[in-house]
Amino acid sequence: AQDPLLFEPGTKYYYNSYDFNLVSLAMQEAKKEPFEWYVTHNVLEPLGMNHTFPDMGGLSPNQSIPYSVDKKKQFKRATEVNNSSSWEGAVFSRPLMMSI
Repeated sequence: AQDPLLFEPGTKYYYNSYDFNLVSLAMQEAKKEPFEWYVTHNVLEPLGMNHTFPDMGGLSPNQSIPYSVDKKKQFKRATEVNNSSSWEGAVFSRPLMMSI
């Protein structure tokens, strides 16, 4: 409540998925199991999505190596990113799951 606003209300938009991380933490505490386990066993498996799983960092079997383009317009291997700390927000707000 004491933090300054980033801008006047109604003038700009700022996206943030932190609230979904808090919801997932509450779910984990209520169920006494990791959020990704709960989603896997209670959402993905009942839907028959047996080749879909959380992207917890690192390459998975059959996954292509990610590349990016540098300032010289040359391809290079992309920097590996571990998104596991924000996976919960991704489940609710954007795709961050692998399907192979």
